[in-house]
Amino acid sequence: MSSAMDKLRSYVNNPYFDESKFEELLNSTSFTPTQQTYQTAIGAQFQDLLNRQATQQDIDYYTNYLKEFGITNPGQMSSSIAERLAMTPEFERKGPLTASEEEMAAYYGRPIRTKAGEKTGKYTSLVPDIKYKYADMFAW
Repeated sequence: MSSAMDKLRSYVNNPYFDESKFEELLNSTSFTPTQQTYQTAIGAQFQDLLNRQATQQDIDYYTNYLKEFGITNPGQMSSSIAERLAMTPEFERKGPLTASEEEMAAYYGRPIRTKAGEKTGKYTSLVPDIKYKYADMFAW
């Protein structure tokens, strides 16, 4: 730790730099997240994975979940929330296509989703227009 502080002292000449605060951060054993930290981590995962904002009920549930397991690192928070959200039925409906769904999409066309982004199980099957092949025969 002293080598880290020596290195910082050697090149930091910023008048706004408070050396004691940085030393306190280096000496701290754990990060204590604020409610804003929890809300940011939870909200980001909901937006990324479910394409919606987290409700207050969601925020309360996941905040308690993170506190119960003692998860304080923001990266671990995001990872834990993402893992948990990936197991929900809502993610199954809104998430990326599974391998079998991708195969179906390759054969039948692009999958159709609702306005909320949920899968419908239907595909944009376009029947090819072959009238031009028979235009001479039927005088179209």
